Amino acid sequence: MDYHRYGRTELMVSRVGFGSHHYDRCGNRIGLLTENSYSEKERVEHVAAALDGGINFLHCAHTIGDEKDAEIVLFGKVLRQLGRRN
Repeated sequence: MDYHRYGRTELMVSRVGFGSHHYDRCGNRIGLLTENSYSEKERVEHVAAALDGGINFLHCAHTIGDEKDAEIVLFGKVLRQLGRRN
C-alpha cells in the first residue's frame, strides 16, 4: 500500500480509502455500512479486508435526519468487534 503524509502532520494515510456511503442511480441509499444493506457479519468482513490490505483511511459522511452520524456509529461498532478501535 502506498501512503502519503496527511497535511503537515506526522500521520501517514493510505492513498486508497474505504468509503461507506453512496447512492444508487435512483437516489436510494445503499452504502456498505447501512443497517439495511449488509449483515453485521458482512460489514465486519468488508472492513477487516480493507484494514488487512493496508487501508487506514476510513471515510464516512454525516447524514441528516434520523440517520445523522449512523455511519460513524456503525464504523465504531465494526472496529470495536475487530479489536482495532483506539
